[in-house]
Amino acid sequence: SQLNNLNVSLNRNDGIELRNGSHDNILTGNTILGNTGEGVNAGQLNGNNQNNTFTRNNASQNRNNGFLLVTSDNNTFSDNTATMNGQSGFNLSESNNNRFVNTTANNNVQDGILIYNSNNETFTNTTASNNGWNGVNLSIVRDSLFTNTTASNNGLVGILVTDSRNITFNGGSVINNTNEGVLLS
Repeated sequence: SQLNNLNVSLNRNDGIELRNGSHDNILTGNTILGNTGEGVNAGQLNGNNQNNTFTRNNASQNRNNGFLLVTSDNNTFSDNTATMNGQSGFNLSESNNNRFVNTTANNNVQDGILIYNSNNETFTNTTASNNGWNGVNLSIVRDSLFTNTTASNNGLVGILVTDSRNITFNGGSVINNTNEGVLLS
């Protein structure tokens, strides 16, 4: 299915939900604002959503996360924005082989980008700044590459890497975070 240039706002649950193994969907140019649940929910208990493409979507001011992926693999994200969400901008859990290019995750209450128990994620040209907690928070993440990452003015740590292996950050800037710029633990 394709969802193009829709205004999906102020709904009493998630703005857009991909459920029960939904795959090969294309979401382009959508505005997903002020929903009571997630902005875009590709997971929760409905995981195994694969091979979806997200381009130029704005998921902001949602009560929970801007974009939530749980057990969702092989998805492609290009030019997406998640700002001022009640939890994190982008939240990935148990999701593998996802690709993100030109990602903005600013001014979220918790983390800009939170990745938990996931492998082989690739982020290119990422900005995660002015978030309440961390800019980028990786926990139990393996074999992932971040190129040109900016993590500035976050409430805790710019880039937090915990219990993770084979993580590479190439280029970017980590400036003026409240605690550590980069914390490896």
